[in-house]
This record gives sequence, C-alpha cells and structure tokens, in this order.
Amino acid sequence: MVHTLFEWRYGGHQVSLCGSFSGWTEIPMILLEGSSMVFQIICDLPLGYHQYRFLVDGVWRFNDSDQGCCIQDEYGTINNIILVKSSSSNGPLPEPVPRPSDNEIDVSRHRLFRHLSSYTTYELIPNSGKVFGLDVESAMKYAFHVMYEE
Repeated sequence: MVHTLFEWRYGGHQVSLCGSFSGWTEIPMILLEGSSMVFQIICDLPLGYHQYRFLVDGVWRFNDSDQGCCIQDEYGTINNIILVKSSSSNGPLPEPVPRPSDNEIDVSRHRLFRHLSSYTTYELIPNSGKVFGLDVESAMKYAFHVMYEE
C-alpha cells in the first residue's frame, strides 16, 4: 500500500472522494487548514491503475485540470485515473509552496504592525455591519482567520 494524496482545489461545502479502490463509496475529504477552497485526503492504495472522481455538494465532478489523467469508463462517465507506483511520487501532488525567509516574514509583520497601528478599527473597517472581539493575547494567525471568515 502506498500513501497517495488526493486534492480538490475548486471549493465546495462537502467534498468526497470516490474511486475504484474504495468500491466507489464516498470518502469524506478535509478542508485544508487556512483555506476555504482546497480539500485533501491521503489514502493507502495498492499498486496499479485506479479510477476516481469527486462528489462536490452532491454533484459528480472530475478534475479536468489533470489533462491526460482522465478516462471514459464503459458507461461513458469521465473519471480521473492514477497510476500508483512503489515510489513516493504518486498521484496528483500539490504544487510546492515557496517558503518566505524569516527576514521576509519579519519585514512583512513589521509593515503590517505599522499599518494597523496607525488606524483605529473604525477607520480600517468603516462600513462593516459586523462586530467581533478578540482577546489581545490571541495569535495573529487566529485573528486574521476570524476576520477572513467573517
């Protein structure tokens, strides 16, 4: 069995993976932390070819951005296809995310701090009908997540 990452990058509220490796039963996917669009799951798959597709908010979908990785089954349905090999380079892998240097992160934090410190909350969000309060000890990442979600 080989750990294989499956990813749906196109949003939705409920996303499941279904495939020949699961008897076409739904396997719920998890929303990637910090994202509102990307769902992922890692499955243990046996070696060989496998067909799969996604169930997104009750609608069957395939990932058409994986060109060349699709196949039409005997019923005319288009599915994605994956070849699982014994190496770790299987499946639809996520694109590498460049990691900024510690210096770049510090500079960005300092600029953001200067910007936010020079305004009141009302000046930053004057037309918002929503009010939320956060503890001053809350992590910045958590605070931004709350603001983004609201």
